Amino acid sequence: MYITSMRGEGRKSNLREMCARPRLPEAHTSTGSIIAELGCRTRFLTVRQLAEILQMHEQTIYRWIRRAQIPFLRVRGGIRLDPRRIAQWLHTRELVA
Repeated sequence: MYITSMRGEGRKSNLREMCARPRLPEAHTSTGSIIAELGCRTRFLTVRQLAEILQMHEQTIYRWIRRAQIPFLRVRGGIRLDPRRIAQWLHTRELVA
């Protein structure tokens, strides 16, 4: 992620600082904070992990995968989800909804 300063110089944003912020209690998370949390993750997610983050049933995620509605990868017979691509996907859905 690059941020352009007022002088026009590009620099990397401090993801560690942004990701180190304390998380809100589960009941108070907004779509924006979920997107930010996903954008900070570097490891691929399982369906179970994404379902926990989004607070929805795993079968919903699997349904989206079957319908090719969500970006995913097949790795050695399993399904993995790139958290940054999921964050982008959620952002576009948030703008449409």
